[in-house]
Amino acid sequence: MIPDISIQIPERASGPGFFQGAPEIVIEILSPANSKREIERKAQAFWAHGVKAVWVTDPDMRRTWRIQPDGAWIESESIDWDGHCVEMAPLYP
Repeated sequence: MIPDISIQIPERASGPGFFQGAPEIVIEILSPANSKREIERKAQAFWAHGVKAVWVTDPDMRRTWRIQPDGAWIESESIDWDGHCVEMAPLYP
């Protein structure tokens, strides 16, 4: 399963530009064809393979959520991890 966007932390690379294992974060971009159930299934698969955080963004609604392992969707205006932060509003068309 391939996420729409994956984020790796450069300090954890095993060599220049080479990463092994799961990404730190995956971001799924919603489309009208996606169901909540489908996204939650993907999130479970990502966590099972070692992904630390799963985010979902809906560019049409200009909204972003972090999916929790307990199934909660926590809305956020930014994607945060390990002291890094990406504000989402400037990225929406």
